[in-house]
Amino acid sequence: MLTHFNPNPTDELVQTLYPSGQVQEEKYLRNAVPANGWSRKLYFENGMLQQADCFSHSLLIEQVTYDESGNLSSHKIYSHAKKELIDKPKVTEVIRHNSVSGVAHMGFYYRHLPAISQIIKAEYDEGSLDEAYEAFLEEAGNEEDFDFDKEYSWRLKGETMSFIIRFEKYEGYFQWTLATSSEADYERAKAYMDSLRHLDHNSVNGQ
Repeated sequence: MLTHFNPNPTDELVQTLYPSGQVQEEKYLRNAVPANGWSRKLYFENGMLQQADCFSHSLLIEQVTYDESGNLSSHKIYSHAKKELIDKPKVTEVIRHNSVSGVAHMGFYYRHLPAISQIIKAEYDEGSLDEAYEAFLEEAGNEEDFDFDKEYSWRLKGETMSFIIRFEKYEGYFQWTLATSSEADYERAKAYMDSLRHLDHNSVNGQ
């Protein structure tokens, strides 16, 4: 599982140590709350990663745990319907004409959007994604007034391609679409997104 975190220069690193001096916990705080992304990690005393937590607006949205040998023990995501972490469900890829589509959890987007923005030649602003996701969460938290017919989405527009995330109220997975304007761009986009999904799949399975 890819749990790398790139802190901002202003993020505060807080560490807890074992009596031996080895790091037991490390977390990055942004304005006194967990930074967006994989900003909290727990370690076994032998230095192996025990748990990694991914946050969005202080909400724990994804979590992975490992045994002392480095094998994946669990992979959980936040369910907006149940308001708690659940075991990551299996998902089915969505296919659309003239575009590359799929579904992913927010952790995937925080990991890969900086690289995707370079491929499609777009200016990526994590703050705009945060605002769109936060607006969706606020409305999704209101069970009575939530409008299921309204489209909640975020778009990253590049020179010849656009990346769109559509927020929907189900088990924490949101559809993404990489729309292209030419056959060459389509083939390049498909190959790149397949490589990201293959990389994440192999990392989760320890390959």
